[in-house]
Amino acid sequence: AELQQINNYGMGGQYEPHYDMSTLHDMKVQKRKPTERGSRIATLLLYLYEPLAGGATIFTDNGARLRSKRNAAAFWYNLLPNGDPDLLTRHAGCPVLAGT
Repeated sequence: AELQQINNYGMGGQYEPHYDMSTLHDMKVQKRKPTERGSRIATLLLYLYEPLAGGATIFTDNGARLRSKRNAAAFWYNLLPNGDPDLLTRHAGCPVLAGT
């Protein structure tokens, strides 16, 4: 397990596209398997605030878009059942246009 992370993007804040697990390239360089320490198996994203505009979470490779809604949650697995990274989980936080 890892420590929780809390982010408040604020006006104009965003999060660049990324994976929440190690990619095969990362693991090859570090000489480890996906299930070894360092690969986040799953992600739980809690929305504590709802911006007035913007702030959605988008999945860049599968077209999914999650609107930021106060007290909502999103959950996804970052690894496939065989332990390989799920490359469809690359996501980003869109800029907050109004509110926080």
